Amino acid sequence: MEARAINVRGVPFFVIDDEYGIPGIREFPLTLECRVLYQEEQDASKLPEEIRRQFYSIETSEHTAFYGEIVTAYIIE
Repeated sequence: MEARAINVRGVPFFVIDDEYGIPGIREFPLTLECRVLYQEEQDASKLPEEIRRQFYSIETSEHTAFYGEIVTAYIIE
């Protein structure tokens, strides 16, 4: 696979020039390509207060959980 290097917010990425252009992270060369089977909005207010304080801010109080099926896996060399 051909790969080209890019930088997003100071984080180095390789973009794999495959059918979908799936990005892979240089520091974690194992890339899993998944098909989304289900997604659900997560309610951060249901998390323990300590976790909310440590990992959530007012700007990012919600997130989405994705459940998927691994379609392919490859290693960036």
